[in-house]
Amino acid sequence: MTWLSEHLAFRRAEALEQKRRVPEAILQSRLSDLPPARDFVASLNSGHPAVIAEIKFRSPSMGVLRPHQDVEAVAQSYEKAGASALSVLVDTAHFGGELSYLGRAKSACSLPILAKGFFVDPYDLLEARVAGADAALLIACALSPEELKSMLNTARNVGLTTLMELHDEEDLAKVEGLELDLVGVNHRNLATLAVDSELSAHLASRLPAARGRVAESGLNSAKDFLRMVSLGYDAVLVGTAFMSQPDPGAGLARLLEECHACR
Repeated sequence: MTWLSEHLAFRRAEALEQKRRVPEAILQSRLSDLPPARDFVASLNSGHPAVIAEIKFRSPSMGVLRPHQDVEAVAQSYEKAGASALSVLVDTAHFGGELSYLGRAKSACSLPILAKGFFVDPYDLLEARVAGADAALLIACALSPEELKSMLNTARNVGLTTLMELHDEEDLAKVEGLELDLVGVNHRNLATLAVDSELSAHLASRLPAARGRVAESGLNSAKDFLRMVSLGYDAVLVGTAFMSQPDPGAGLARLLEECHACR
């Protein structure tokens, strides 16, 4: 069993239990009271590269990144430093996330919020939207083509932007013909947790049409950021490189300054 298959099995059991505890009808009743979602796609036009700065407190490959769950302080620090949007981990297992972090981050800043997790059921997206998400990650290798269609439909119905994460040719085949908001390439292999820094270049010319392209994982320097721009990516999603520093926002600010200096 790979890390991915183990985590997906856990998430499917967790989703079933959560649906039992809080019936879907209750979440549906709360949707009508929500304000419109913040425009996640438009936020990525605010910088080149735009940075989706991530709030996560643990990493499967590195363990604890930040011992204090100071969600609000990190969100404010990122916004002040020039982040275009935030990504917030919600998976408790392996990532130290919580669904409540979405609302906490949203109340602390004006940036749009991406719910990042291994979502396996349309119910998960309802939960994320009610909790404060403006967008949600969908991982192609974690879902069947039929499940991807269902998840995309649910996301549109509740007003969530989606970021479709791809890893290989099999993922490309899965999403062929689907209408996508944002498409991302994750350099990290979710089965082995190894990073392939060339994957974004390998897939760049074959990515499906979308309103924006995002490069994810293993990006640590201004050189990395600018290389992604040269390959046609509109944004980078970065978490570990910032969250492992005493002040995540200061780390982001330094990298953005280096990017400007390199132009």
